[in-house]
Amino acid sequence: MHYSIVMNKDIQHVNVFFKCQCVESIIYNKRHHYGRFLISPLNINQALTLAVALRRTLLSTLEGLAFTFAQSLHTEIIDAYSTVNGMKETIQDVLANLTDIVLKASSTDSSPKSTIARLCKQGPTLVTAKDISLPAGIEIVDPDQLIATLIKPIKLDLVLKIEKSSGYKIKEVIYDDPSIWNINAKFMPVKDVSYYFYDVQRELKDSFLKSESLGFLDEKSNTIPSQNAFFEKTKKTLNLQNSSSEDSHSFKMLFLEIHTNGSITPEAALKKAAYTFQCWLNPFLDIPISFMGNFAEEVTKETFPTKKIIMRESVLLTQFKNFPETTLVERSWNNEPIDKLNLSTRAYNCLKRENIHTIYDLLQIPYKDLVNIKNFGKKCVKEVLDGLKQLDLFLKE
Repeated sequence: MHYSIVMNKDIQHVNVFFKCQCVESIIYNKRHHYGRFLISPLNINQALTLAVALRRTLLSTLEGLAFTFAQSLHTEIIDAYSTVNGMKETIQDVLANLTDIVLKASSTDSSPKSTIARLCKQGPTLVTAKDISLPAGIEIVDPDQLIATLIKPIKLDLVLKIEKSSGYKIKEVIYDDPSIWNINAKFMPVKDVSYYFYDVQRELKDSFLKSESLGFLDEKSNTIPSQNAFFEKTKKTLNLQNSSSEDSHSFKMLFLEIHTNGSITPEAALKKAAYTFQCWLNPFLDIPISFMGNFAEEVTKETFPTKKIIMRESVLLTQFKNFPETTLVERSWNNEPIDKLNLSTRAYNCLKRENIHTIYDLLQIPYKDLVNIKNFGKKCVKEVLDGLKQLDLFLKE
């Protein structure tokens, strides 16, 4: 696609000339959709800018629906940490299962910011997501998700609040009524985004742009090939060069991989993220350039204390330089929930009871304190260590 943008008569004419297409699309299950997108030709600066901007927008700004709290109408359930005679799971297990339920709106305009749902089921039976009575305009992506197992003729009766937001929210509100429980909400419709680059010879740029399709569809089976087969076919078509050299006669192929929870397709998520980012940039197109120029000429040393600003920047740089590198790495996980470690329900609930909600919180706990957590056995410790090892992270000694 070819775009031509003119912001102002004093600003140079900008040409944007590249292709964006979906080269692979897989539905692993109802709650895991995958899409791989190719954006090219780009130089390295354009590729990095697009990759980082789109990834952050996809993960942080797209809104979703989730349960945020539950109220029990069952008189025998005292609080969130009590056990229920006749139910296999604990209340904490039920709340964790409610966190994992993926909701979606029937249409983008029909879902309100907040609404109420109801779960009422008589045992003995399996309680699944399809047993939740939802308001109009909201659907459950996977109706077979397990919530609880009632092994005796008891009733599970819950009022659930549904909210619309973005990101991962940890509820820490304390209610006077012990029958009202917080639910950690996963609003993020996009589970993960990754990107990588390949260098392509500049001479092949014209043939790349002129081609209607790169032939990613297998002609015999009419299906999209696997990742290895895709790269083999791409190398033959474009003579792909996998090199890290910054040759001025080469351009970049940006591959963007998007994983969603099934409430939205990767294609729709990418379009929504691109539109959101475009809306953020629109105000910059209306900056009065001439006014800014006159203002810059009128600024004097008295009104613009350059020395003080330079001094403050040098102090900040000095402080940042002396900041421990390990602490910077740990703080990068400040907003990542411990769900990313794929822990068992027992290990997850034990950490939550100790107010360990994010990976950064976990990295602040020494190993000796972790093993002393109540009901946190050797198996749980091994799960935590293995999960951190996959992320190249380690606990404090």
